[in-house]
Amino acid sequence: MNGRFHPERIVLARTLSGMTQKQTAEESGLSQAKISKLEKSFLPFAENDALAIAFATGMPLSFFEHTGSAIPMSELTYRRTSKTPMRELAAVSAECRLLSETIDGLATTLGIANPRGKLPYETYYQGVTLPLEEIEAMADATRAALGVAPSGPVRNVTRSIERTGIPVVRLSSMDHSGSGRSEGVCRPGDKEHRWFVGYRGDVSGDRSRFTKAHELGHLVLHSRRLPGTRAAMEKEAQEFAGAFLFPSLDAGMLSRSMPLRTYMNLKSGWGISISALIERAWTRKAIDADRRKSLKIQMSMRGWSKQEPVAVGPEKPILYRQLLQAAYPDAHGGVDWLKAEDSTGAPVYSLSIWAGIASAQVAEPA
Repeated sequence: MNGRFHPERIVLARTLSGMTQKQTAEESGLSQAKISKLEKSFLPFAENDALAIAFATGMPLSFFEHTGSAIPMSELTYRRTSKTPMRELAAVSAECRLLSETIDGLATTLGIANPRGKLPYETYYQGVTLPLEEIEAMADATRAALGVAPSGPVRNVTRSIERTGIPVVRLSSMDHSGSGRSEGVCRPGDKEHRWFVGYRGDVSGDRSRFTKAHELGHLVLHSRRLPGTRAAMEKEAQEFAGAFLFPSLDAGMLSRSMPLRTYMNLKSGWGISISALIERAWTRKAIDADRRKSLKIQMSMRGWSKQEPVAVGPEKPILYRQLLQAAYPDAHGGVDWLKAEDSTGAPVYSLSIWAGIASAQVAEPA
């Protein structure tokens, strides 16, 4: 069989493009029966077939020269329930696969060392949930490793993570996700590929900061150990995010007598949502369950449960774009998008989103 083009990539291409077999057949001019046989390796995947499917799905031809299928959802931290549509899960896992491939390729091209060793990691308490004291200690150690002061706000969560060499990337498959359950994703247990932090871009700045800190928590706490359940993983990452953004040295200012307006003022200075601050106070036992419930009722009565006051501006990642510029520079100090597309196997549309550049801003070839 022809070994240049890999048939398992056909399903990945369809998933990335949101297309069914029937739609791919209609757009490519191939029969649905033939596409099915190609996907199952019952027929050799010839260049003319690869060209037709590449045209239909919007992928470059080089996409089919790479190997690998979608990442199993069990390896990703994407939160889901029994009601999360399979189409949503498939789209996220497919985009994570393609992103991971490009990050590995860029690191190899540029000779960049793996940044895994730059973060502390938790190895104790295998199979059980970490106590809050240990999570706070790991959050403090992570601040130190990232060059963040032990006390005070984290001015830019995104830049702090990226300084370690871990790209923070907006994923188009997560924007407007139907389930509304997850706003971030990473792959903490993966030892073969480079880490990344993926996030949903259509949420407020404070929520996005917390999401990135949450995924950072997964990388620190769950790269070499796992608690008993997935729910325990999420609880640990949630508590890590609160401790990272509002560390134990500062948590003493939280008290039962603190009114809701003070939480609002803290949000302004710390870039943390009012809701997350209330949870941090409750986790630290600065407030009891009754006070927590009272504050949440007050938020709901003001309409703050759906939209909080005090806008926190978005943080813009820069590392992935810098990697593209270094690996595939054009004559004007930007990115040679066609060369990047051909080399990585990822379409310009995806590369531009991951680089934080609107697709309309990507220059067409002269």
